Amino acid sequence: MSRLLITLLLPLFITACGSADDDTDYNVSLSLGDITKGVADINITITSGDGTAAEGDVIITPIMEMTSGMVHSTPVAQTSGALNSEGQFSSTAYFLMPSGQMGSWYVDVTFANKTTRHDIMVDMSMADRQQLKGGISDQISQMEMAVARPYYLYDLGRHVSSTMNTFTVYIAARETLMDYKSISDSVVLNAGTTYELNTASVVVEMCSDNCNSEGNWKTAMANSERPGEYTADQLNLNNDNNDSVEVRLTVAGERKTSDGKQEGNNATFSFDDSKAMPMNM
Repeated sequence: MSRLLITLLLPLFITACGSADDDTDYNVSLSLGDITKGVADINITITSGDGTAAEGDVIITPIMEMTSGMVHSTPVAQTSGALNSEGQFSSTAYFLMPSGQMGSWYVDVTFANKTTRHDIMVDMSMADRQQLKGGISDQISQMEMAVARPYYLYDLGRHVSSTMNTFTVYIAARETLMDYKSISDSVVLNAGTTYELNTASVVVEMCSDNCNSEGNWKTAMANSERPGEYTADQLNLNNDNNDSVEVRLTVAGERKTSDGKQEGNNATFSFDDSKAMPMNM
């Protein structure tokens, strides 16, 4: 996919103590990397009017305006941080749905107390992410109603070779329509609210064949450097369209399922692009 590049000239006014206002122009550019199964890098570059790298902290917020009138964000690995020595900041976004009939996406970039909007096009399938739900003790508020907390799972790829047979997923949970957190041990969701949940321990298990047999389930290892990422090995994958992987998620001792009930289904990743998933927010 072609990369999207948007550059915006933004005048910012920085006031130094004891001196007149110093008018400083900043160029804020955003590029969206290739979208693979709903996952893409967001890259920000900010320079001053003379082309030198800007310094300071930046905040990025992907936002979708849906045709229904609902506005929501999406899971992001890191929503804020300091610009590097070249005035750059990068993060990874895990999109919930594509641009098009359902709505349009843009990214708000906040720097030096000013926010600029950058329209983006998200090309993906609803089958690119899976969703599980919390039970009666794991809910959030949405439109002034208590609803099951959604957990979103993304395919980060198979690695099949003579020495490796792995599958990796990224998992995030919703706190509000605008806030999401990567899932790992001892993360507190909706802290200080009625819907607070301490994840305590997170167990991610995967199976690719005869999943009715407990012996075929493999415990996935968490990536300590990238919260929310889990990889399981020895999955007996063939690296073709016949592969499929079931993912079982247990948070704070409760298994998350497709309908929020213990008898519900696990997340299942298929590698046949012709298969689609129904719309589910």
